[in-house]
Amino acid sequence: FFFVACETHRARAMQDRYVLVLVGVIIITFLTFHQEICKAPFMPHLTDPEPPPLPPMLMQSKRQLLPDMDAEAPPATDVPSPTDPAPQLPPDPPPTGALLPLGPSLLLYKPTTAPMWDPTFVPRWQHLVSIPIMRSRHSMRLLDLCITSILYMTPYPKFDVLIMLDPPSRALIRKSFLEGRLEALNAQYLMVPDPIYVDDFYTGKYWWVDWPMLTQYKKVLYIDNDVLINADLNDMFDAYDMEGGGHIYAAQEGEFWRMWKSTPMFGLTWYKKTDYDRMNAKGIQSFNAGILMFVPDQIFVTNILEMRKWMLKWMEREIPHFTDQSFVNHWFNTRLLSKSILHKIQLFPEHRSYPGKILLHWCASFGTPASVKYDKMSSYLTTFIEPRLPKRYASRDAMVAGLLRPQMVIAEVGCFTGNFSQVLLETQPKELHLIDWFKGQGSGSDADGGTVVKLPGDQALQMLQDRFASSPQVNIHRNNSLHALAALQDRSLDAVYLDGDRGYDWLMQDMLLASAKVKPGGWIMGHDFYTYDRVTNKKAEKSLNPDVEKTVNAFLQASGLKIYAVGLDKQTSFAIRLMHPVFWFK
Repeated sequence: FFFVACETHRARAMQDRYVLVLVGVIIITFLTFHQEICKAPFMPHLTDPEPPPLPPMLMQSKRQLLPDMDAEAPPATDVPSPTDPAPQLPPDPPPTGALLPLGPSLLLYKPTTAPMWDPTFVPRWQHLVSIPIMRSRHSMRLLDLCITSILYMTPYPKFDVLIMLDPPSRALIRKSFLEGRLEALNAQYLMVPDPIYVDDFYTGKYWWVDWPMLTQYKKVLYIDNDVLINADLNDMFDAYDMEGGGHIYAAQEGEFWRMWKSTPMFGLTWYKKTDYDRMNAKGIQSFNAGILMFVPDQIFVTNILEMRKWMLKWMEREIPHFTDQSFVNHWFNTRLLSKSILHKIQLFPEHRSYPGKILLHWCASFGTPASVKYDKMSSYLTTFIEPRLPKRYASRDAMVAGLLRPQMVIAEVGCFTGNFSQVLLETQPKELHLIDWFKGQGSGSDADGGTVVKLPGDQALQMLQDRFASSPQVNIHRNNSLHALAALQDRSLDAVYLDGDRGYDWLMQDMLLASAKVKPGGWIMGHDFYTYDRVTNKKAEKSLNPDVEKTVNAFLQASGLKIYAVGLDKQTSFAIRLMHPVFWFK
């Protein structure tokens, strides 16, 4: 505008008609461009500079797509209640897909393909955690924080994980460490069609109901990706007894006497007075739709499928709504199927500790930038969650008992006569690989570094073989650690315990090899991390094996991993969780 003003003043002074014409063209062009921008659909979930090209069908006239689109919209009181007859839904789109108009400026893309998943997947656990991510890099960063907090707070997840995402998000994940973290949770992917408009995302959050494995679980926890895990997530499933029959469980967010007419968040075309009275009599509360729990029986699945159709119906008629929150509240509240009892959830968390809360949800007003949420969540993770690591165990025996589970594949480097190998065997591993050189004069000690025993290698090997002769899951490898570990298949181990050579170069090679042989989410453990003073309950000033701490710290700095747990014998043991792949050159 400063340029236009200057040029106009100069043109008047010079009486230059050509300059006046140029200024007029600039103003008209700007106003036209500004008008087109204002007409553009709102797409806050996209971070690309331009939206993707639309299908050719979009160029057809809206009247051809829906002849009665100009019909008068129904009055607000037409919203169905439990006592009303079922609403007359619009006809389903043809199987090949179509573009359904949502009023004069918004179109909802009905995808041409059904959701895709791995047909060979078999559920491992009775519970499921489902998390969505749609197209945005910021959304992927939020998911990374969410998954990291799960791995920090839940040493042994007893649930399957389903990530619901679109093709662009899957491509972004493949290029990041998040791929390894999701693999550490054995996550499955439900590939949903690529959303174009903002309403595609809000309806797409409920695509998980199309996953054929859903009904095989006893409980399902759905969380948005702007959630941090503040405690062991297994406890969330143990904390609530839930019934089926279509009920949905959530956290209370407000009282209807204040909110049922004051905000579009819970006031989809407003509730009827009869609805309000019935809900009030039953103590029904408005709930947050970002964290939901339910029993995935067929009644619940049918409810979600019908609700999705109902959402599309009202979106097509441009009924005011607040994302999916108003729809899911109205559907389950008016049917008296909602229970706002999830008290282990903190909504709108602040920058302080929340003991007793398992889930922290950074829900915010519509349109809050994901980058703002990311900054708040990242700050909370580094301030309140990461400092709880490493977890402290009284001994290495207690550490392996707390972190290792039955049917794991474990390797121990430096087993000698098998005293600690017996502790590992008590965790009931599927396979236990014991690796030692058994050459020359060998030595072994207890967890405190005392009671040193020296024996010829052949004698120590014979004692080890006699000790585990009746244990078919034990495999003894008479070789140095580098050759023995290299012979194992990559990503075949759930845990490895290093108690062999303590020199910097050799131990670093052991750790790098172990990082290739351990599965994502597995454990790299070791002995002699530092010397612990049990009198002061602090790390001693002098360490018996200073090279071990130096090597481990160098490995952590290079890999970006963290010490997850320590076993506080006099000679401390450490446990590192392999939360993402470690890249190195042979």
